[in-house]
Amino acid sequence: MEAKTEKNQAKKTLEQMKAAKPSIDLIRAYIENRFAVVPFRITDYDENEKKWIKDTLYPWKKVGAKTNTNGLEQWYEKWFIENDYSLISAVAEKSGLLVIDYDDYKKGGAEGKQVFIDKYNPPDTLTVTSLNGGTHHYFLTDEETVRALGAEENTDIIGAGNIILPDGNHYHIDGVEPMESPEHIRAAAAPMPERWVSLFKEENAKKENAKKESGAPAKFNITEEPPSHADI
Repeated sequence: MEAKTEKNQAKKTLEQMKAAKPSIDLIRAYIENRFAVVPFRITDYDENEKKWIKDTLYPWKKVGAKTNTNGLEQWYEKWFIENDYSLISAVAEKSGLLVIDYDDYKKGGAEGKQVFIDKYNPPDTLTVTSLNGGTHHYFLTDEETVRALGAEENTDIIGAGNIILPDGNHYHIDGVEPMESPEHIRAAAAPMPERWVSLFKEENAKKENAKKESGAPAKFNITEEPPSHADI
């Protein structure tokens, strides 16, 4: 009975989240502030993992990144009205952003987060709480060599691919209520420390060596080009 109740509640919540769309004015403001915007969506709830399932890591392969406001009304109608998209994201490397994603709610996540903090000593910056209880820490960067990297246990460095943007419905900037304008992200996010690039490269070399020795894929990759995507 308890499992059935949880499943029904998750289904109801999913429908509510799909119905809560970001406004077109918010999306326009993101684009005008140099964010390459991509519609994103929640697809299901994993009862075993107790977490929400979001769309593929590279949805712009299907829908493209919106980098200008030409035809915005038609674009919004297609993805947010005719389809069930209800989140907005940005292509990190086209938006000048890097995000540290702590999933410290997972097993081993808190320990992995502390190891990352001890090693990288990240400065205070703008923080967003995710749907599943993790936190996204935003940094500004023009460093194109930083891609989507794995770090310590349940800690990811996202320098390429999609990062979810605060929308006032599902993702909120910590300590900011109601939702601030997109300008707030660029004003409040700290610059990525320059020393991180060399640290990432050192870590990548270690992972590559481990990969050669074990045959397992490396967690880090800072040299591979990200998937291509169309600007619309």
